[in-house]
Amino acid sequence: MPSPAPRPAPGPPPGPGPGPASVPAPVPPSGPTPRPGETGAGASGRVAGQEPLDSDARPGRAERSDHGGSSVPAGALGSSPDESLADRSGQASAASRRDDRDELPGATGAYSPPGEDPKDARDPAALLGIRDRFSLQEALRVLSRYELGVIDRVREFRRGSRRSPKLRIVCESGQFLLKRRAPGRDDTGRIELAHELQRRLQGAAFPVAPLVPTRSGETVVQIDGRSYELFRYVESEGYSKTPEAAGAAGGALARLHAITASFGPMAEVLHGSFHASRTVEQALERIPEAVGHVEPDVDRAGLRRTCRLLRKGYLEAMRRAETAGWRTLSRQVVHGDWHPGNVLFRSDEVVAVLDFDSARIEPRIVDVANGLIQFTMLMASSEDPTLWPEGFDGRRIETFLRRYDDALRTPLPGGLAAPLEAAEQDALPWLMVEALIAETALPIAATGSFASLRGSSFLQMIERKVDWIWRRSARLGSLLG
Repeated sequence: MPSPAPRPAPGPPPGPGPGPASVPAPVPPSGPTPRPGETGAGASGRVAGQEPLDSDARPGRAERSDHGGSSVPAGALGSSPDESLADRSGQASAASRRDDRDELPGATGAYSPPGEDPKDARDPAALLGIRDRFSLQEALRVLSRYELGVIDRVREFRRGSRRSPKLRIVCESGQFLLKRRAPGRDDTGRIELAHELQRRLQGAAFPVAPLVPTRSGETVVQIDGRSYELFRYVESEGYSKTPEAAGAAGGALARLHAITASFGPMAEVLHGSFHASRTVEQALERIPEAVGHVEPDVDRAGLRRTCRLLRKGYLEAMRRAETAGWRTLSRQVVHGDWHPGNVLFRSDEVVAVLDFDSARIEPRIVDVANGLIQFTMLMASSEDPTLWPEGFDGRRIETFLRRYDDALRTPLPGGLAAPLEAAEQDALPWLMVEALIAETALPIAATGSFASLRGSSFLQMIERKVDWIWRRSARLGSLLG
C-alpha cells in the first residue's frame, strides 16, 4: 500500500511493496489457541523443507463475506457468522476487561496514499484537498525568534499532514525545517512531553531530528494560538521496502525500547493502545452508515457482514492476546506510531526517528506488532485496494523481528536490554490483527473512506490481510524460536 510522507524531514514516499518471499517455517509445538487445522504457536526451532511464512500450505475453510474476499477463518470466530463472540466459553470475561483509557495513537501509518499523512485520514478538511500554508508575515514572525543568520532560501515542504504546513530553510547556519502544528495536535503539554522524550533519546545517542531552540532557549514557539517547531533538516531517502530496510527499522525500535525502559516517570504520558479498545468496536459499528454516505451504491448488506466479521476477528484476537499473557507484560514508554513516515532512511539504514506525539506507557510488543503491519504489508499503486497483493512480505517480517531481537541481546550504551518473552511472542500475531483492524476502522468510521480510497474496497482488502495473519499465526508467534 502506498505510504505517507515522512515527518519532519523525509525523503520521497515509499512506492509499492515487493512481492512475497520465502521464510523457513518453524515447528510450533505450543502457545496460544490455534485455528482449527493448525498446530499451536510457541518456541521452536526450524525444520528444513517446511512451508515458508509466505506460503498458504494450510488453506483450511474460510468464511467468505458477501462483500467479497475471504475473511477470518471459519471456526475461529464461531460456528456461524451471526454467533455472538461473547456467548462463547471464556470470551465474555476477556471482553469485559476492555481498556479504553485515553485515545488511540494516530491513524494508519504505512498504508496511506502517496503524499498523504496517515493522520489526515480522519480529517475531512484534508480529505477535501485543503492544504494549510504559511503566510509571509507568519513565517517572518516565527523565524525572528531564532538565531539563524542570513537566510538564503525558503521553500514550501509539501510532505506530511496537509494541516501542518512546513518550510525548508537554507541559511548560513545550515538547513532547517519549520513546522506549524496541525489543529488538534498543538496541545502544549503533549508537545512538551514529545520534546522531553526526544531530548532524552538524543542524549542517549539515538538518531532523531534535532530540535532547534529559540534565542531564549525554548523549543516551541506560540504565536496567535498556534504552535511552531524548528528542526535540523535530515537528508534522507524513502523507505525502500527491502528486507534490509525493514530489519533496520526493527533494530532501531529495539534500541528505542532499550533506552526508554530505563526512563523514570514522565508527566502527561498516555496509556492505552489498539488492544482491547471499545473505540475500535464502536468504529466498526459506525462504518456502514459512514461508508453509505459517500458510496450510495455500496452493497450495504455485504458491508455490514464485513464489519461483523472484522469485529469478531478483533474480539477473538483480543481474547487470544489476553490468553497469551498480556496482563503479565511489563509496561514502558513506547513510540506509539512506528511506521515508515516516522523513520528516515539512508542506504537502508535508519538516520532519524520522528514524531513522538503518540508516545505512551504500554508493553513494547504493541510497537513491534504495529511496526510489522506498517513495514511489511504488501501494497500496490492501484486505486482499487481489492487488486492489491495478499498478505505481507515474509522476508521483511523475519528480518524485522531478527534485527529487533539481535539488538536487544546486544549491550547498548545508556539502555537496558531484555529479549522478548515467550508471552510477548505468543501475543504477537493477535496484536497484529488488532492493530490492522483498529487502524483501518478508525479513519473509515470518521470519514467513510480511507484517505482517497473507497472505504468498502479497503475493508475487503483488510479482510484478506487478517485472514493471511490468522493462517500463519502459529509460525508468526514462534519465528524467534
